[in-house]
Amino acid sequence: MSESFDELVSLVISTEEALPGTASIEPLLVEALERMKLDAEHREYYVDRLLKLILEPSFGELVLGEPGIVELVEFCMHELRWPEIRLALTSLDVEGVDWRVRRSAQRVLMAYEDHWEGAEIYAKFR
Repeated sequence: MSESFDELVSLVISTEEALPGTASIEPLLVEALERMKLDAEHREYYVDRLLKLILEPSFGELVLGEPGIVELVEFCMHELRWPEIRLALTSLDVEGVDWRVRRSAQRVLMAYEDHWEGAEIYAKFR
């Protein structure tokens, strides 16, 4: 389970790096969302993995700075709306945090809204 989800996340990152734009990664985002919804008994595992993606930057990257991470989290949280992820994002939207990180956190937090303004970048939410 863990390796396949981690592989899927890596594929999201590498695809976004090679072909920027949501159209290239949306099928992977749908797969990630469906996996988390269907594998509800492992919700804690997925929360942990997402928290690591949000709060532990890769070498040389800002938190939420790796390509595809914002898209993965906002796409999935628009439907899942897990409070643990929202709390982590809220902790990044405070004075003293790098403005780029704050902006990314704010962007993902907007996905928690029923009428998410940024949803149109994904075919699933049009």
